[in-house]
Amino acid sequence: MIRHILLIVSLVFIHMTSALAADPVRVNNRLITSDWIPSVNKNVSKAQADTIVRHVFTEAKRHKIDPLLLLAIIKNESTFKTSAKSGSGARGLMQVLPRWHKDKIRGRNINDIAVNIEVGTIIINDCLEKYNDNVNRALGCYLGGSSGKYVAKIAKTHRELKQTLVTQMFVKEQPVTILSEFNKPRQYHAKLAEMEYEYILARLNGDIKDI
Repeated sequence: MIRHILLIVSLVFIHMTSALAADPVRVNNRLITSDWIPSVNKNVSKAQADTIVRHVFTEAKRHKIDPLLLLAIIKNESTFKTSAKSGSGARGLMQVLPRWHKDKIRGRNINDIAVNIEVGTIIINDCLEKYNDNVNRALGCYLGGSSGKYVAKIAKTHRELKQTLVTQMFVKEQPVTILSEFNKPRQYHAKLAEMEYEYILARLNGDIKDI
């Protein structure tokens, strides 16, 4: 009985520390994309870019969506202008239409970075679920219209952002670990979970020693 309890405690501890295997990937992705945003829009400060990226990665993790997909949507919707407004009334970073999503906004300021990214992520997540994670159809759903050119633009930005990650990881002499794939919007977090699982097994097998 005691041995069984000790095993459970050990597994819990290993699971808690397993995040060490994946956290460098998350951190590198956040830092590099935060540097990328001001190169897209020179009027966005580094501090504001850090805030945007922090909320993107938070909501991406919450809904198990590729954060690079969210960043590609924001880039094409608003070029990271928090006060962007379209002729049809779409607002903020992810160009949310308040009149269609009052239930998600709940009286909050849709131009607020956290609120806009939260609501926009819920919308694209709903679209992905509706179309079984088919990115092309989900983006058409998000756009609310013909999606051919829109999908092409999002895909192009996604490719460019992946290449930025590869280049900067190489420059920073970090392991080049790219988890994103445009047509597999849930892959990013699935691969992180796989990395953590492999880390747990390695710890249990004694391949990784405690410091």
